[in-house]
Amino acid sequence: MAKVTQVSEPAKGVKAWSWSVLQQYETCPKQTYYSKIEKVQVPKAAALEKGIKIHAELEEALRDHSRPCPDLAMPVEVELERLRMHGAVPELEAAFDKDWSPCDWFSPKCWLRVKIDAIVPPVIDDEHPTATLVDWKSGKVKQDHTDYDDQLELYQLIALLIYPTAERAESSLIFLEHGVVLEGEHPMTRDQIPAMKEKWEKRVKPLLSDGVFAPRPSAFACKWCDLGKAAGCEYAKG
Repeated sequence: MAKVTQVSEPAKGVKAWSWSVLQQYETCPKQTYYSKIEKVQVPKAAALEKGIKIHAELEEALRDHSRPCPDLAMPVEVELERLRMHGAVPELEAAFDKDWSPCDWFSPKCWLRVKIDAIVPPVIDDEHPTATLVDWKSGKVKQDHTDYDDQLELYQLIALLIYPTAERAESSLIFLEHGVVLEGEHPMTRDQIPAMKEKWEKRVKPLLSDGVFAPRPSAFACKWCDLGKAAGCEYAKG
């Protein structure tokens, strides 16, 4: 009689991370399971649709300087003009493997993906060539600005990896409708790269090694969890 061997299904998990996926996982691993493993679809909220529209308009405004500042971004028109003046490049996608080397966005080796709203390349003739990564924000500003420190730090690291000629990197989050610009407290320099890589590798390890994705119930978060409601999560039925 032939020997029968049951081949087990490969464990499902997240292979590549981004800032938004990491944030989602640290809020509730089950959300990440629904969105990245089960591919649960939810209708786009009006606020998200508005954000997509204004991002597209800002991209065009950076490509074509004759275009006016979008109406919804008028509170930060000065920032848009400053980015134009410094040659900001809009809408880049960067991907890296586990060794932090650049790779294709869809490569099976892809470990980190970053979508960049705008980046100012370093000027080689400057005394300290600096790359600046910018992220547009169409939502509200949190009262505690320290909540944004990690994102600003990660974006500084990414800027240094994209531009090897940059001696240092800066980053900023621009809240379009509120006229608020948040910047990293200090520029990041190339000598900080090894420590920053180690820090982020350690932080994302739970996400990339998780095979369970246990829910992390929260009265407030579960109440507004569209993913959980669409997937039938027992904690998101309120």
